[in-house]
Amino acid sequence: MWMYLLLNLDRARAEEGEAPADAPAEEAAPAEEAAPADDAPIPGDEIDVQSSLPVAEAREALNRSLRAEGYLRAERRGDTVVYTHRLPYHPQVVVHDDGWIEMRRAPIRIRPPNVDYADEARFSDWLPCLTIIATARCIAPGGLLISERKLAPLREEVYGESGDEVRRLNDALAQAAMEDRLGRQLPAQLAAIWGDAALSEAARRERLLALWDSRTDTPEGEAARQAIEAFLDGVVQRSAAPFTAAELATFEQRRTAPRPLRLR
Repeated sequence: MWMYLLLNLDRARAEEGEAPADAPAEEAAPAEEAAPADDAPIPGDEIDVQSSLPVAEAREALNRSLRAEGYLRAERRGDTVVYTHRLPYHPQVVVHDDGWIEMRRAPIRIRPPNVDYADEARFSDWLPCLTIIATARCIAPGGLLISERKLAPLREEVYGESGDEVRRLNDALAQAAMEDRLGRQLPAQLAAIWGDAALSEAARRERLLALWDSRTDTPEGEAARQAIEAFLDGVVQRSAAPFTAAELATFEQRRTAPRPLRLR
């Protein structure tokens, strides 16, 4: 605890233009940085594993909503962004890259009295923490000492205020995943099947038909079927080994898809 406070005191002293206690006297103090604007991006906002513009816009909308609720800090941790409220007892909001949102009890936070975040403190702010009596005021237990009864309304408040933004993010992620599946993954899968030299041409055509027939009876499945049909029309039927009439007739009799295969 004391080591943490001393380290923060040295950092705060350096920010105010004073050299740390163990630094050479002639060492120049770094210039104080300007405070960020109120509308500056939350740290971690710029990190987005999705390239889809709707996803990026949805993430930014969620960022703005959480900032308005008091979540002024965010930190990228692996495949999540962890939002921390300015009040230490509010739960953390963890936004996963796949759109899953969870709430966690806030950990212990060490900061001077009347300062929300430790790195915002100046040297003079830390001085009260050096006395034994005042040290307790510099340790915020976070959510560790809050009962579930008191914590539940705080969680509900976040979901209530940011629910629309969370749903928008999930919808955008689902759409981006669908576009990636139809625009990149499925074409690559079809090309791999058709180009598999270990299979006969008849076996390749059979696998392509089986892939078309196995799509789900949903809008997403129908989109995939249409993408497969486009490949069959544009590649297989224009090749030296197109589907035979007998193959298509046999397949029509045994298909399980809700509609017939449509080839030009």
